[in-house]
Amino acid sequence: FSALRPQGETLARLRKGGALSAAELLDLSATLTASRLTRSCVEKRPELAPQLAEMVGRLGDQRELEEQIQDSIDDAGEVRDQASSSLATLRGEAQRLSSEVQQRLEGILRDPAISACLQDSYFTLRNDRYVLPVRAEARRRFKGIVHDASGSGTTVFMEPEALVEINNHHKRVELDIEREVKRVLRELSSRAADQAAEIEADLETLAD
Repeated sequence: FSALRPQGETLARLRKGGALSAAELLDLSATLTASRLTRSCVEKRPELAPQLAEMVGRLGDQRELEEQIQDSIDDAGEVRDQASSSLATLRGEAQRLSSEVQQRLEGILRDPAISACLQDSYFTLRNDRYVLPVRAEARRRFKGIVHDASGSGTTVFMEPEALVEINNHHKRVELDIEREVKRVLRELSSRAADQAAEIEADLETLAD
C-alpha cells in the first residue's frame, strides 16, 4: 500500500476532461501498481485470507495504462523521448541547434574586434536566448540585440546579430517540443479518463 496516492482531485479533473501533469500521471501509475501488486500478493495464498481473496477479485486490471504512463514519463517527471517519434526528432534538432549556436559563439569570442567590447569571455542565456556580456559603453559598437543588463548597469547582455536567425529557429523548436509534451500528457490523461470509473471502484475496494 505504500505507493498509493490520494486520487480524488485527479479523478474529478479527468471526469471533467482536464489534463494531468506528468507528476500527477506518475502518482496515478504508482497507485495502479500498488493495486496490481496487492491483488497479486493475496492471490498467491488465498487460503490464508479467503475474505481478502474474494475482495481482491473485484480489483480491475489497468496494467496497460500503468505501463503506458511509465513508458512515457521517467522517474524525474520528464516526458521521455520515446513517448512520441515527433518528440524524439524535435529534441534531437534542439540539441543540434544548441551545439551549433555554442560553436558559433566560441568563434565569435575569438574575434579580437568583438572581444574588445566584452566584459568577460563567456556566453550565457537570457530569456532563452544565447547572449554575450558586453561593456555598456561599447554597446553601440556591438551589432546585436540587448536582452538584459547587470544590476550595476556596467554590462548589457546582447544577442549577436549573426545569431538572431538560428536563435529564432531554436526557440521555435523549443516551443514545438513544449506543445508535443502537452499533447502526450493530454493523450495519456484521455486514456486515464476512459478508466476513471474503474480506478475509483478499485480505490474503494483497496480502502475496504
